[in-house]
Amino acid sequence: MFDFTKKNQDHLIFKKRTNGGKEQAHAAQQLMVCLKFVGTEETGANNPGQRNAFGIDHGTFDLCRDRVIIALRSLREEHVHWPHAKERDEIACLE
Repeated sequence: MFDFTKKNQDHLIFKKRTNGGKEQAHAAQQLMVCLKFVGTEETGANNPGQRNAFGIDHGTFDLCRDRVIIALRSLREEHVHWPHAKERDEIACLE
C-alpha cells in the first residue's frame, strides 16, 4: 500500500522554513486538505469551505494543496509507469 506520509517525510516542501515562519501542519493533514479539494464539487472546495472544514487560516488551504501536488509530482518517476505486457493481461482479467 502507498503511504504518502512515509514517502514524503523528508521532502523539503514539508520542512519548516528557516525565516521564522509558522510550523507547518503534518504532511498527512495537508494531504487531507488537498483530497477534500479534489473530491468536493461546487462551493465546498473553495477556500472558505476548506477553512471552515479544517479550521485553517486564510491562505493555508492554497499552501497545503500546492505542497501536496509538488510532493506527488516528485514521486511520478517512481510510481507512474505504463504497464508491461504481463501487467496489461492481469488488468484485463480484472474487468
